[in-house]
Amino acid sequence: MKPKSALRPVVKLFSDLFLAAASFTAAMVLIVPDPSVPIISSQFFPLLAGALLVRLLIFVAFGVPRQRWSVFTLRDVERLANTVMFSSLLFYSSYFAVSKDIFALKLGVVDTLMLVSILSLVRHTVSAMSRRRAKQSTTTPTLIVGAGEAGEMVLEELIKHPDLGLKMVGFVDDDWDKTGMRVKGMPILGDRHSIPEIIEREKIGHIIIAIPSTSGDRIRGIVDNCRGFDVDIRIVPALKEIIDGTVELQQIRPVRVEDLLHRKPVEIDQSSVKRRFYCKRVLITGAGGSIGSELARQIGAYGPEKILLLDIDETAVFNIHRELQDRRLTCSLCPIVEDVGNTAAIKAIFSHQRPDIVFHAAAHKHAPLMETNFRRAIRNNVFGTLNMLRESRKSGVDSFVLISSDKVVDPVNFMGASKKLCEILTRRYGKGQKGRFVSVRFGNVLGSQGSVVPIFEEQIRNGGPVTVTHPEARRYFMTIHEAVQLITQSTVLARNGEVLVLDMGEPVKIRDLAQDLIRLRSIPRHKEVRIRFTGLRQGEKVTETLWTKDESVRPTIHEKINVAFNETEPELELDSILDRLWWAAHWGSRDEMIKIIREAIPEFNPSDGSESRMEEMTAPLSNNVEEPTYAQPLVNMGYVEPN
Repeated sequence: MKPKSALRPVVKLFSDLFLAAASFTAAMVLIVPDPSVPIISSQFFPLLAGALLVRLLIFVAFGVPRQRWSVFTLRDVERLANTVMFSSLLFYSSYFAVSKDIFALKLGVVDTLMLVSILSLVRHTVSAMSRRRAKQSTTTPTLIVGAGEAGEMVLEELIKHPDLGLKMVGFVDDDWDKTGMRVKGMPILGDRHSIPEIIEREKIGHIIIAIPSTSGDRIRGIVDNCRGFDVDIRIVPALKEIIDGTVELQQIRPVRVEDLLHRKPVEIDQSSVKRRFYCKRVLITGAGGSIGSELARQIGAYGPEKILLLDIDETAVFNIHRELQDRRLTCSLCPIVEDVGNTAAIKAIFSHQRPDIVFHAAAHKHAPLMETNFRRAIRNNVFGTLNMLRESRKSGVDSFVLISSDKVVDPVNFMGASKKLCEILTRRYGKGQKGRFVSVRFGNVLGSQGSVVPIFEEQIRNGGPVTVTHPEARRYFMTIHEAVQLITQSTVLARNGEVLVLDMGEPVKIRDLAQDLIRLRSIPRHKEVRIRFTGLRQGEKVTETLWTKDESVRPTIHEKINVAFNETEPELELDSILDRLWWAAHWGSRDEMIKIIREAIPEFNPSDGSESRMEEMTAPLSNNVEEPTYAQPLVNMGYVEPN
């Protein structure tokens, strides 16, 4: 800390004590009944010293010297008055208890009222001078959208930090009764429809949206009103992101696409979820991915005994492990770099760590890429899940939760078919078990690895065009945070063998998503960034759905969690299907794999087309290659482990 900053609280404290001495003296003058009685008596200095000593101790204990004078609000007046009254009560009640003189009570009342008034007046004067200096400085004209409590807090933050170079011009607010009024000296210039006119008239360069509870449509309207102007748009985040309800400078951030898709915040039963995870050992596969890492963050707050972070990507494991260490969690952390397809390693992990709850998020999820690497999709997604299920059942876990996808509904690609097989396996393994083996199905999550949002943002930074596959392509979107909240709540609500489907609202047109990002990110903003339609890629559909026509939907006690079930589910020779599929994934052709998968999933309809050069890299093994020991057929739905 700089010497000037270190001395500032000391200077403020002595200033307050000087004003306290002046207030005490003035109070003595006002309440002495006889003008001929001298004020300076034998009792004056001991009483003054006692009053100042008590105020010194209380002011320091309550942090009065650390309060900013440059911004002085009604909340600050209340805190200051409470501190002064407490110190007065402490001193004058002690004085009265000793002297039994009613004079002490009169002096205490007058001194307290005068001191609160004097201290408040001085602080208000300093605050007004700071605001005047901020207005007169040569800075970027700034407009705040929203003249409510959040807008006031933003104004206070801007005044506290004149070094930001932002000159406050005023507010806009949709409440017509506020138009023409002033908030902390700043005028309300109109409603949000007046923004273009105000930007042009006042040369606005910076806009801050300070309406934390507003809808995505309203934010989109504000952004549209700024279209064509070179202004920097920032936003006060939703209330759930604000700590203790106080807006701080570092929380004001650029507008994100999830702000434009803003939905009603997810509410979960925190107490029941905490009971579910408290003092439990939790294994998370794919812990370095978007969903897996957020699961680790949220579960870590519920007081588990241990979190096992398993991922094949060592960098991802390193990053999430270090992040959780920095959070000072009460649980122990165990980073594991391993492939879920490694049978012996997965068996050893369960044998030594004995997890109570398993979240299986590890999977290859990029559908078009898995069309050219379909062997890997089946080996990793299906047989990796089979490893996890078999060991979970053997060790008697309390819960096994498969993270599924909306791609399982009438799958047209190997990724969707592989995840559908995983749902079937999870339901099969749950039969007759005490633990709960469930699947949680949902669509895309914003900001995840491989999401379209960072791709669009990069294309916009490069000047475009932004590539969209199809004008009518629609997808379900949800933020990672709310998706994981619902997943953890699902572990409490689910019954064995169920497929839980998250309510993701209405599907969003990818074209609209691209246009929203162009409005937010195009630089310079007057430059037109175009959208180019490239056609659907292999393994893609125009629209996705969350359940099939054969599935019925049953609500749960949580409004955003449903159960999908099929009352006429056919019996499958699953052992035989998996034996042959495992062989085909190593030695068979693409057509053989499709034929085998259709025995379990008749609706599987992959797109036709010649196999690409990339597919040749994962061609089947030559028939003259000696079959290794681990390439045996599956027995009892599990690999035959090598000796």
